[in-house]
Amino acid sequence: MVNRLETKNITLTVGSNNMKAKQHKLTVLHQNICSLRHKVTDLEVLLSTELKDVDVLCLTEHWQNAQTISCTNICNFKPVSVFCRMSSNHGRSGIYVKDGQITR
Repeated sequence: MVNRLETKNITLTVGSNNMKAKQHKLTVLHQNICSLRHKVTDLEVLLSTELKDVDVLCLTEHWQNAQTISCTNICNFKPVSVFCRMSSNHGRSGIYVKDGQITR
């Protein structure tokens, strides 16, 4: 089960001297997932209910290799950066962005 969730709201001000500045709210969730393999469904339920305002999802300790992480989909989120260590079964991290939000 997913536990100890940390969310952070960030307000970004975008603009220049020639443009009217706009503020954008961005909610970031960090989760030390300790093996994503059997927790995708729990994570998707949380992201569609209690954590529906999350824009960026940062996962550490997903424990997957490059092949399995590329086949792991999180509903409504796209991977923008994923790191997989070759020398260890543990560790590894990934950053996912909600569909329609920031692009790479």
